[in-house]
Amino acid sequence: MSTRGPRLGLGSFAGWLGVALLGHGCAQVSQPTGGTKDTAPPVPLAVVPASGTLHWEPGTLQMVWDEYIEVKDARNQWLISPPVASLPTYTIRGKSIVWDWSACGMEPNRTYQFQLGRSVVDYHEGNPVDGLRWVVSTGAALDSGRVPVRVLAAESRLPLPGVRVMLAPWSLSPDSLLSGHRPSYVAVTDANGEAVLDHLADGAYRLFAVGDANGDYRWQAGETLGLWPDSVTPGWDSLAPVLQLVQAPTQEAAGRFRWSSAVVEPPGWIRAAGVGTPPGEVQLFRGASPLAAEVQTVGDSVWVVPLTPGPLDSLRLVAAGDTIRCRSKRGGAASLMPVPVPVRGGGPAGQTPATPSRTLRFDAPIGSVDAAAWSLLRDGVAMALPGAPTCRGAAIEVPTAETPGARWQLQALPGAWQGIDGRAHPDTVRWEWETQRSSEFAVLQVRLNGMRAPGWLALLDAQDRVLDEVPLAPAGDPVSHVWGNLVPGAVNLRWREDTNENGTFDGPDFANWRLPERVLRTAKGLTLLPNWEMEWVWDLEGPAATTP
Repeated sequence: MSTRGPRLGLGSFAGWLGVALLGHGCAQVSQPTGGTKDTAPPVPLAVVPASGTLHWEPGTLQMVWDEYIEVKDARNQWLISPPVASLPTYTIRGKSIVWDWSACGMEPNRTYQFQLGRSVVDYHEGNPVDGLRWVVSTGAALDSGRVPVRVLAAESRLPLPGVRVMLAPWSLSPDSLLSGHRPSYVAVTDANGEAVLDHLADGAYRLFAVGDANGDYRWQAGETLGLWPDSVTPGWDSLAPVLQLVQAPTQEAAGRFRWSSAVVEPPGWIRAAGVGTPPGEVQLFRGASPLAAEVQTVGDSVWVVPLTPGPLDSLRLVAAGDTIRCRSKRGGAASLMPVPVPVRGGGPAGQTPATPSRTLRFDAPIGSVDAAAWSLLRDGVAMALPGAPTCRGAAIEVPTAETPGARWQLQALPGAWQGIDGRAHPDTVRWEWETQRSSEFAVLQVRLNGMRAPGWLALLDAQDRVLDEVPLAPAGDPVSHVWGNLVPGAVNLRWREDTNENGTFDGPDFANWRLPERVLRTAKGLTLLPNWEMEWVWDLEGPAATTP
């Protein structure tokens, strides 16, 4: 393989220890051929002073690269540990960067690590250098403390690569970390979910792992999170057991909802949106007076239709303790609330098991349903609906009382449903599907041994999608559940435990430094066969349930 040029001899930099790429090996850069896009990041050719320098007097740091570079998002990407009073200033000169550390307030006899994150990119393609680290000491030695860590997915127990593992002083409160205080040390997990935090000063630390999607070195709602409950201290050698961290989906704490927008359209309806957990009760006010209103939540949008006439320029919404004034839409053109239409994939299609009803999903809230405008056919023969369709939010539930091994057609005539503002859908819509024969399905009985608290048993398919999830509580040993009419194929089981018995699964709580409730998964799956009744016994306290 030809290269753009060998790594340069360091000459006067003969003592250079190099730069550590966390979780990566050394890269070779290939000469571009034809029109192939350059996807290789810049390669450092020289660093002055070298990583590993002792008795460093804070001054300048220079890095020379093999191509022209630029720096992006330095404030969020750079991490200096331990933190300094201010970030160093820098200048770019061709293919080199020079940092000035003289005004950073660095202390004597301390080891400092400078991690660049993804801030250095090549000039033309924007390929980032990821994981570059420079370590120096203002004293006679480098700090030698280390903490090895392993990060696993909570449910699958599989290793998680590319996760940021961080240490912060144990004396630093979680609230400070949530508000933007930088961690002291950071490492990135490799393909085996492993990382080593090294060159650590003595002390007690908080240890946490974040699926840091936005690269800001802190946890935010929506990112995955792993917590170690107790303080850790550096000094373990390579033979010490690694920490067992897991990640689990996080939940936005109650009351964290915040309105982000609320616009009054000229016809008199309001479309609002918020950040965080969708609100429960939404109240509409004119001044200090509450108003009756029709309220429906669809995704992250809230539709509000005032039922009391009056001016539209003094309305405000309140939910989860947060208030927003409703802004009147500018412009003279009236904006009509969209008539709800079915969303793609929001109804039955293809071959499915027989069910007692079908849920149809729409792109806007449903105001009412006309039961007389609906019809159902089984194998081409009209049959009466076993009940009236009902609407809830942006969905309509239609009773069908299906039987296996039949072809079905559900038809909605014009006017079968209306939006919140009363406008009816003008077209005919049909949904067609087949129910499979009973002999094509499997029956699965699951017996759970060692259940110590209530929880939820989920049946997963081969892609880890939830086929069904049922609540179960201890009632003798074992506790059993039977699933019928299952499509043959590979399945697995997941158990989420309601340890505190509050009726909901609690993910990790960063603010209170609390681990998530227990999540278990069977070590091996099961293949369901058609026309078979199968039994699966799972010991929740057994090795397969507790050992990754």
